[in-house]
Amino acid sequence: MVEYINGYKIIDGYFENGSATLPSLSFINDLDSGFYRIGANNIGLALNGSKVIDYQTTATYFSHGKIGLDSTDYMLFTDNTQLVFYINGTAQGAIKTNQTIEFDRIWSRNVSSPMYFKSWENDDASAVAFEFDTNNSLTNSSAILMGWKNATSLKAAISKEGTYYQTVGTTQTTDATATAITAAKVTPSTNSVYGFEYEIMGLKSDYSEAAAYRVMGLARKDGSTLTLVSYSVQIIGEDDATWDVILEASDNDIQPKVTGKAATTINWTAIGKYWKGR
Repeated sequence: MVEYINGYKIIDGYFENGSATLPSLSFINDLDSGFYRIGANNIGLALNGSKVIDYQTTATYFSHGKIGLDSTDYMLFTDNTQLVFYINGTAQGAIKTNQTIEFDRIWSRNVSSPMYFKSWENDDASAVAFEFDTNNSLTNSSAILMGWKNATSLKAAISKEGTYYQTVGTTQTTDATATAITAAKVTPSTNSVYGFEYEIMGLKSDYSEAAAYRVMGLARKDGSTLTLVSYSVQIIGEDDATWDVILEASDNDIQPKVTGKAATTINWTAIGKYWKGR
């Protein structure tokens, strides 16, 4: 039995190959949209006379480059150079042909399987196992290149200058009163021992005087009792010997305190690192 549809023969229920411009299986009111045979085990779907999907035994190819749930949530291949992800009509990130992945944030939703990164480079003098960079200069004085948080609490960071720290704080003195840099405090946990190292810098507001100190100390916490066992202060350099720094145990915290000079505005910064033992 021979029938004709779209000018193609149907012999005993089988269709001729057809083409993208005139598919062999189409619709009365839309003759250039439908299915056709591209080759052996290879079927094409055409819309408006053009191939949009190429079905093969090992892969499916989309000619228009857009795959998604609807017109606002989809993936888009652009000019064979990148794959862009859209959510609610806004680009969220991209994978590019130069081996870069661009997203504002990447995180793991599985708390039992945290996300990790691995990188291998040639083992030579210029090798970098893992690199962080920014497209623009970081200008804010408190900007960080990389940070580690527990929930919303910053636990460690690398500053834009490359300094590693676990706690940081600033304060300003205008007299000779000892002033705590509370933002640089550390709160030891129960039944533990902590070692501390602070680098503390002071700079007079007119930039005419400065000082730098390194403070190292030991603290322990027995139950709820916090004890600052000892600490030492190394003067790296100071223009005025009346400036001073100390460590103190205040309630449940260890924090640095700085002393400036009467009628003198000094801006102080404390960068701290600590390690914990049991």
